[in-house]
Amino acid sequence: GADSLTGASFAVFGLGDSSYAKYNAVAKRLDKRLEMLGAARLVGLGMGDDQDRAGYDQALDPWLSDLWDAAMTLMPLPDGVTMDTRESVPPARYLATPALTQASPPVSAQDLKDSRHDKDMPSARRPFMARIVKDERLTGDKSEKEVRHFELDLLGSGMTYEPGDIVAIQARNGDAQVDAMAQVCGLDLDARVCLAPNRRDAHHEGGEEDIVPEPVCGWGTVTVREVLTRHIDFMATPRRRFFQLLPFFCPDQV
Repeated sequence: GADSLTGASFAVFGLGDSSYAKYNAVAKRLDKRLEMLGAARLVGLGMGDDQDRAGYDQALDPWLSDLWDAAMTLMPLPDGVTMDTRESVPPARYLATPALTQASPPVSAQDLKDSRHDKDMPSARRPFMARIVKDERLTGDKSEKEVRHFELDLLGSGMTYEPGDIVAIQARNGDAQVDAMAQVCGLDLDARVCLAPNRRDAHHEGGEEDIVPEPVCGWGTVTVREVLTRHIDFMATPRRRFFQLLPFFCPDQV
């Protein structure tokens, strides 16, 4: 009914892109609907815009500050309890440990498709590595936007396409960039390491997002070159989180 959420509190922050006509439409509808059902708004509707210079964080930072103030007013800390505001580096989500023995080279997509593990495909651990068989540009040469039609070969995957399915693209850093990064960091590109989720991370829940896919890292160990080429997006524009963690690894004061 109209008052079914009376006594409940809510806060909504949407992730949107102002270049689209229906900018943050879902967040707007949800915020309005919760209010119509009698819930009390803790803070105003927040709308993140991917077009902002700092991305979603530009609107999220002040909104989160207001949300915490409202939450502390609604649910104050018990007497004698204070918030821990000390700055500390969080544990890494993944560990790269030196390999003690030489392992077999990484498994190729074709080897993976032909392996005895086919019955387990597809999964987060063993995703199907599809090959692009058609790449056609749909928009004209003078169009401001480029729209392309891709066709993927799913033969042998046991999968069929359904509307709404998504495809993950495995990007790679260039060889020159990888060599330069290794030189700056003093890394041996031929050294082998083992990648694994950090079980000592207090926030680790063992979900599928922590799985290192075998087509990416191979079965066993990988070289530092492969890690820099396929796993670390060091050529991307740094996000706010990067600068928050940077001081922990810089010996010089700015």
